[in-house]
Amino acid sequence: MKRERPMLLERIKSLYHDIIVFPPYSNNFPSDFPTELSEILKISNGLQKKNISNIDSTKWILFPFEKIIEISSIYKSKFSLNNCAIFSEDDSGNLILLAGKTIFRLDPDTGEIQTVSKSLYEYWNNATKLDSIAFPSNVDRTVLLIQKFGTNPIKVNKEEIRRLLESEIQNYNKGSSDYIRTLCGYLFCVGTHSDIQLLEKAKYGINMDVGCMIDGEWIESLKNDGQAAKYLPSRNELISLFEEEIKHYIK
Repeated sequence: MKRERPMLLERIKSLYHDIIVFPPYSNNFPSDFPTELSEILKISNGLQKKNISNIDSTKWILFPFEKIIEISSIYKSKFSLNNCAIFSEDDSGNLILLAGKTIFRLDPDTGEIQTVSKSLYEYWNNATKLDSIAFPSNVDRTVLLIQKFGTNPIKVNKEEIRRLLESEIQNYNKGSSDYIRTLCGYLFCVGTHSDIQLLEKAKYGINMDVGCMIDGEWIESLKNDGQAAKYLPSRNELISLFEEEIKHYIK
């Protein structure tokens, strides 16, 4: 890691012109602060690029420690995020966050999250290509979703789940079956008759791969007011099964 730190800083500097390298952060880091970020901040507490067309316009390539703490706290609270650090921003105003070893892009208005890369080095190595990358929906997004909403599905915010599901249906990305299934599972657990149409839209309105991932029993259970039938478990049983399923993602 010690060898990689200066290499990474040099890589960042090679991507941008007129970059400002701030002095190192010399205080102690909190015990839960990501090691990958702290190692860079020990070399430079923030990296900033000046826009030569507008001297007052700046772009943060890496937030300083104080800004990471402040902005992470704001958006963790706003979108119920856990175990992540927001450390940068892209040209479109999206926030870039580190969760575990993976880098995600966060829409600051909607809370929608997409995987960007598997490491900080990969993120900055691809920095000049990020606008053209097709960010795949995958298990990483599902894990982050479950970290956000938790493993007690009957306590999630239904309106936020509906908004995320509607957005995913409208802007479907290939490979997001696990993510959509999890959204549908959450919606089933807190849903009513009014949510049946959206679940059916997700199951039947995208493609066969997604449709196969969404349990028809969820829809039938809502139609049947949660009562057990000959080939249909009770709603409580189905909720318990889904709860056990999502727990496996974050073990």
